[in-house]
Amino acid sequence: MNEILELLKTKYNLANILEQPIVDSQNTVVGYHCYAQNKSGTTISGGTFKDKETALRIAVAELIERYFFQELCKTESAKQYYIDEYPSTCGFAAGFDNKSTRFRAICEGLERWAWSQWIDYRFNLPLDASEKKHTALTQTLGADFDQTFTYSKLFQINISDTEALELKLVVFLGCKGDGIFAGSRVGSAGDELWEHAVVEASRNYKNSLFYAKHPEKIDHKSTFAIRLLYFSKNKSEALKQISMATNIDWPTSELLVLKQLDTGFDNIFIWRCLFKNYIGWHIGDEKTFVY
Repeated sequence: MNEILELLKTKYNLANILEQPIVDSQNTVVGYHCYAQNKSGTTISGGTFKDKETALRIAVAELIERYFFQELCKTESAKQYYIDEYPSTCGFAAGFDNKSTRFRAICEGLERWAWSQWIDYRFNLPLDASEKKHTALTQTLGADFDQTFTYSKLFQINISDTEALELKLVVFLGCKGDGIFAGSRVGSAGDELWEHAVVEASRNYKNSLFYAKHPEKIDHKSTFAIRLLYFSKNKSEALKQISMATNIDWPTSELLVLKQLDTGFDNIFIWRCLFKNYIGWHIGDEKTFVY
């Protein structure tokens, strides 16, 4: 681990990985933000979780994923991972256990495919009216929003003739004023999925506040950034697109690629998974509610 951290420090001019406790209204610590900053003060990766160690591992894994993606883009092997068609980290997962990293890549790939089917191809994603047992972290971060919407759907997917999975997508939309902020997660149906979705929505909300105060930090070449900024002021457009998703008979997901990347490190694993027939989020303008 020390070897890869030294590599990342050099690559990103890394200054430190900072820890920030998350406290509820009673000033009780309910979780942690950990984020890596370079020497110019720019945040380049982050992780949020109930315990500090896991939040730190998420932040480091995100930085590792970014590093190997950028290195892969420089090679001829990039085509094997469909970088030319989907030039983003969508469907990539990095981690320290091979089996769980592969599973998370599959979940990431299905998540991106499902969002595209929902918004681009207008397949209906049902509202989730089930009673949720929100964690203290979820309750604290969710308190930022005036109104929330939750959606979910089960998927049966075939990885091979001998491997089939049942996975669940959850989507959390948090509204604040005229803005709407999305978070989602795919995993096994019995897993705690809502916490991650709320964390994502909260992070997007806080990023929009940061950009509002520091417009010079906005990367206008980033599809993610320009869509986040647009929907931070255009909740009605997102809800309009969701209302148009009325198709009921979802297509069956078909695997496009599931491939491991050789990192050269015994304890660092990278996988990419993508499914066929979906529109990558790099396509379209800022008004497409996929980010």
